[in-house]
Amino acid sequence: MTHRETEIRDFIATEVLAEKQLPSLGVDDPLIESELLDSIAIMQVVVFCEQVFEFEIPDEQLKPENFGTIRAIAAMVEQHLKKS
Repeated sequence: MTHRETEIRDFIATEVLAEKQLPSLGVDDPLIESELLDSIAIMQVVVFCEQVFEFEIPDEQLKPENFGTIRAIAAMVEQHLKKS
């Protein structure tokens, strides 16, 4: 697991899904399919990524495949950071 994946996972587990008290959350666990993330939770993740990694996620990137897993979210972040 990369450092970014760990940061994103920790945020999701402690801030977004704190009430669910998941024993573990893997980088490839389905977040949308398993209904762990809804639209409000996705926006929380967006705001977190924008603040922590200091870039703006364009509207066209707000699609389910970019938020389906922690690995997908981290890949999207990496892609944006490489462009900067």
